[in-house]
Amino acid sequence: LIIAFESLAVATILPQVASELNGLKVYGWSFSAFFVGFMIATVGLGSWADRSGPAKPYLSAIVFFAAGLLLAGLAPSMAVFIAGRAVQGFGGGGVVAVAYLAINKGFPDELRARVLALMSSAWVLPGLIGPSLASGLAVWLSWRGVFLGLLPLVLLAVMLTVPALRRVASSG
Repeated sequence: LIIAFESLAVATILPQVASELNGLKVYGWSFSAFFVGFMIATVGLGSWADRSGPAKPYLSAIVFFAAGLLLAGLAPSMAVFIAGRAVQGFGGGGVVAVAYLAINKGFPDELRARVLALMSSAWVLPGLIGPSLASGLAVWLSWRGVFLGLLPLVLLAVMLTVPALRRVASSG
């Protein structure tokens, strides 16, 4: 849910970010950096989670995601902002890879399709309210609030997920 909100919120506030950080010429890299990091982590952290179980790779991924939020939210330049987006993407890709692995290993065959559908539905709410909420935050606080405001939710996500992930076995 957090990754979906952040992904959709960026599209809404990026014109303001690019304007403030004088980054209109490299505007597209904000999206590309995220997805390059996402793809790398999906493979790397996904295979680590398969070998060792999902808890440690998830914690690593969520730390990267949070660090990317912090880096982007405090970015003094567009280059730093783009680096933050790459770090966010790496973390986000790892979280998604671990989630799919945990679903595959943690649920019986007859429930797996329902759980995957539920995970996919996590994009619905951010799709409906994410852009408006991000726009409001950017006007009320700053575009930086969109990134920094997610950090407490990341901590909440860790507290809710890690105990269950520790119970999911590895493939070895």
